[in-house]
Amino acid sequence: AKYSENSLDFDDLILLTRELLLNHQDVREQLHRRYRHILVDEFQDTSKVQLDLVRLLTTSSLFVVGDGDQSIYSWRGACPESMDTFESSFHNRRHGWEGLLGDEINNLAVSGEPLRVHTVYLMENYRSTSNIVKAAQRVIGEEGEQETERQEMKPMRGSGPSPRVLACKNGKAEASFVVKTINSMVEAGDLSQSSTVALVYRTNAQSRLLEEACVEYNLRYVIRGSSGAFYRRQEVQDCMAYLRLFYNPRDRNAWARCIKAPTKGIGPASLKEFFSYYDAIKEHYMEEGRTSPPSPLDALMSLVEGNTNSTPDPSQFMSTRSINRFVPFASDMRALIAKGFLEDTSTFLLSIVDDLKLNSHFDAISSTKDEYEDRLANVMELAKASERYKDDGPCLTDDGLNTPLASFIDDVALISELEPD
Repeated sequence: AKYSENSLDFDDLILLTRELLLNHQDVREQLHRRYRHILVDEFQDTSKVQLDLVRLLTTSSLFVVGDGDQSIYSWRGACPESMDTFESSFHNRRHGWEGLLGDEINNLAVSGEPLRVHTVYLMENYRSTSNIVKAAQRVIGEEGEQETERQEMKPMRGSGPSPRVLACKNGKAEASFVVKTINSMVEAGDLSQSSTVALVYRTNAQSRLLEEACVEYNLRYVIRGSSGAFYRRQEVQDCMAYLRLFYNPRDRNAWARCIKAPTKGIGPASLKEFFSYYDAIKEHYMEEGRTSPPSPLDALMSLVEGNTNSTPDPSQFMSTRSINRFVPFASDMRALIAKGFLEDTSTFLLSIVDDLKLNSHFDAISSTKDEYEDRLANVMELAKASERYKDDGPCLTDDGLNTPLASFIDDVALISELEPD
């Protein structure tokens, strides 16, 4: 389903890039000329597929940084054993990909000296006190699984207080303990009323219990670091859905969201009828032997521009009511497409908001005036975020590749993927 919609997830990008480099020597050589030096951070969290990618990209210069004891992503395929087997994977090899390709490729002569692995241990710890370092090393010593000889860290700070390990009944009890401790420190004079205390939690979901505890015990608080959550807000996702639709018209999730924001009288049944019409057009093109069938956006345009090349009649697949609902939307989208070839990404986003009357939609879904103003502020912040691509030209081009719009969408997708749940 993803491939039919011209979409890939991040796992696909890694796996298919590996397959591309394995099977296409010309691409591999092109990247070797472009990337002469490879740097990998957090190497202990790479998977076997990612290790293959590193090997396929490495010619003569590779630098990795990692610590097998800090691997935390084994649940999603990370192999901290790569730290132990690094030397056998690269030392005395003619190139990084030796052993991955067919014998006729592996046996190709490669100029230069064979690869040599040099290991540098960074043992000085400037972050934590000696008591914390010692406690951590005891835990690692009991539970670590590395086969290599363990190196003792050298803490460069003072001893500091001893670490405390506290077990709470549940998340609510934990939050209550934290807030009560802060209030106790204020009452004892260890903190003043103007002091600032940082509460660091692993996932966004944990903030709810902490906020409730702050309210219950009358402790003022401010939530920081909301850049990840920003892209999950309804008005931001509505705007991004339209940008995604113009970037990749085959993204059906974007279609489903755009149809509802704002409401157009188009329900799931009408949308299903429209895609039946589109599938018929695509099948018609394939029967004629054409290699580039139209997109759903092209099918939408046909509702106002008329059919060409004897393509199917929309009335054979869509009710009159559905067609009448889609036609105004098609007219608005046609006008926006024309603007997209002239406007930068930020200006185009504001055109979407204005032409499609999204402000009225945000007003309708807001309970109060303040909430509505917050939504508008978030939309303006989204437009501001896209201004970094303002000097890169119009957001839409004829080929649709390497556009400022594509760069912005890819950046947002990366931020959202890395955001903790």
